[in-house]
Amino acid sequence: MFKTRFSFTFFCLFWLFLVNFKAYGQFKENDLFQSWVITEISHKDRSELPDDNILKYTFIKYTFTRPATFYQSESYSSLGRKMDFEVKGNNLTIKSAEGFVVNTLRILKVSENELIVVQPGVYGLDDPHALVLQFSREQYVQNSTPLSENDFFKDLKGDTIYRQSPKVYAPYKGGDFGDEVKVGDENFMTGKSGHLIASFIIDKNGKADSLKILKGISPAYDKLFIKEFARLKKKWLPALLNGTPVNVEMRCEKRYFDGKTMIPAMMHTMRANGLFKEKDYAGALEEYNLALKLQPEDTESLYYRSICYKSLGNIEKACQDWKQIVASGKTISKILLEKYCK
Repeated sequence: MFKTRFSFTFFCLFWLFLVNFKAYGQFKENDLFQSWVITEISHKDRSELPDDNILKYTFIKYTFTRPATFYQSESYSSLGRKMDFEVKGNNLTIKSAEGFVVNTLRILKVSENELIVVQPGVYGLDDPHALVLQFSREQYVQNSTPLSENDFFKDLKGDTIYRQSPKVYAPYKGGDFGDEVKVGDENFMTGKSGHLIASFIIDKNGKADSLKILKGISPAYDKLFIKEFARLKKKWLPALLNGTPVNVEMRCEKRYFDGKTMIPAMMHTMRANGLFKEKDYAGALEEYNLALKLQPEDTESLYYRSICYKSLGNIEKACQDWKQIVASGKTISKILLEKYCK
């Protein structure tokens, strides 16, 4: 009797294993080849990430293209870093262009609209604090996201121009437009600092036009940037709204830091990050303030400073930082802004 019961239990467990293996270990290869955007992130034991983990609200996009190219980006409007990938069983291995393994993820699920992977923890893929990343197909997210008043730029004789957003944007045919812009030779901005902001329109045919320098660096630099824009203007695809091409206003920023600014800012940030990890929020706040005086547009330091303010009970100051991050076009503080700054 004992042997029969044991055999039946073993059979049931083995059958469940086969069912789960079939559900999670196999998927249609075609389903993987598209762009995916993060919708939820949690620990493998299903515990929620704390707000002091910047990954909790970081925008992440994975794009898979044939035959085996992988892009990872923290910006909705660019493909990001180009790498290679291979899938063996449930394991997704990401490799650099030189062939070095960058990361190994475990695929839990791939379907037409959903991708779920496990990011290794300190003790590997089976660590309870490994991260579970849930993605949805980018087109599905775009179609299901409602338009807001901020998505409209202007209306010209009945022809609407939309403002760049995760819902409506013009894809660049390369990895990242800002990275491909090469102003002058490699030494043109060596030892100099500057911040350029430019806007332009991508029309329904993917034509780039109407360039405006909203904030220039110098007449010489701006002239060379305009020349670069003209060189790359045919490398755009039209923005799509529910599958229909539309006009969209896009923006580009280029930042440069001289050594006198970058190195001290980096040292302050490193000290701040160390104190933040130890939960010495008062000490970290002091160091982040010093770093941000040198590099005020550093959104990562802004985010961690905002968490310091929040942890120390200064929600007003935290809200100011979250508003500044959102205004820069980043999404990492949008949920916090909506939650705490009503």
